[in-house]
Amino acid sequence: PEISASRVLEYPAVQLLVDRVRAVGGQFELADADAPIAAGICRRLDGIALAIELAACRVNIYGLGKTASLLDDHLNLTWAGRRTAAARHQTLNATLEWSYGLLDERERLVLSRLGVFSGGFTFEAAVAVVADDKVNEARASDCVWELRSKSLIAAHGHESRLRLLDTTRAFALQRLAKSDEQNIFRRRHALYFSDLFRQGTAMDASGWPKALGIEIDNLRAALNWAFSTTGDAEIGIELAAASASTWMGMSLLTECREWMRKAIGRIDDMNSGTRQEMVIQSALASCMMFTGGMTEESYATWAKARLLAEGLKDAEHQ
Repeated sequence: PEISASRVLEYPAVQLLVDRVRAVGGQFELADADAPIAAGICRRLDGIALAIELAACRVNIYGLGKTASLLDDHLNLTWAGRRTAAARHQTLNATLEWSYGLLDERERLVLSRLGVFSGGFTFEAAVAVVADDKVNEARASDCVWELRSKSLIAAHGHESRLRLLDTTRAFALQRLAKSDEQNIFRRRHALYFSDLFRQGTAMDASGWPKALGIEIDNLRAALNWAFSTTGDAEIGIELAAASASTWMGMSLLTECREWMRKAIGRIDDMNSGTRQEMVIQSALASCMMFTGGMTEESYATWAKARLLAEGLKDAEHQ
C-alpha cells in the first residue's frame, strides 16, 4: 500500500523538507499521493540537511515530481542556497569542496578514487583498488579509516561493508573526472571484481552466486565501464563469464541476457572458442529460454554452446 503523508512526516528528513518548502514559498501541504516522492527525495539525498534545503528551493519552482526527476537524472551539486549563508553553505558543491579542502593530499586521492565503487564495498576491496605508488596499502588503509571517522564514508548494512553517500560519491566522481586517473581506477575496479567473481565461481558454484549478490551494483558499474568506448571489452567478457551464475542465481534473467549479448558482440578471434564463450553462450541460451521460451534464436544459441562444450571436452582429451 502507498505510504501516507502523516506516516512519512514522522521522519525528520521529510519534516525538514516540508518546513523548508513552506519557508521558501508559503503554504504547502504534503498530500498522500506525494508522500512517496518526498520520501524518495530525502532518501536520495541521504537525509543531509543542506541537500534537503537546496532541494526545497526547487520544489517551490518545479514541484515535488519534477524535483525528484532532476535528482534522478543527475544528482545536482551546484544548486544555489540562501545568499545570506556562509560561502561554504551556499551550494552543496561548495560544502563538499570545503570539507574536501580539509583533507590531506592522500585522503583526497583515496576519496576521489573510492567514487568508482557503487552500492558499497568492503575495506579489503577499497584498499586493493585505490592503493598504488602514490598511496601505498598501509597509507590507503589509514585513509579509509580517517575518512570513516570524518563521516565521509558511512557504514553500509553491516559492519563489514562501507559506502559513500550518494552526494559524496557524485562529488568524488566529479573530482576523479578532473584528474588523469579515472580510467585507471575504473579498470582496477573492474579487474578486482572480475577476479572476485571468477574465484567465487571456481570455489563454490552453488553457494557463491548468492553470496556475491551483494556486489551486484559494483558488477553493473564494472560491466558498464568495460563495454564503454573508453573501457576494455576483454575485461568485460571475462567479467560476464565469471558473473553469469550470479545473475542467474539471483533470477535477474533479463539483465543477464543483455550483458551476455553485449559480451558475445565483443568476442573476437582471441576469445572465440574459449571456455568463456561457452559459459556466456550457455547463460544466454538459458536466459532466452526462460524469458522467451524455445525459439529459433534460443535453440541456435543453445546448440552453439553445446558445440563449444563438446569441442573443449575433445581438446582436453587429446
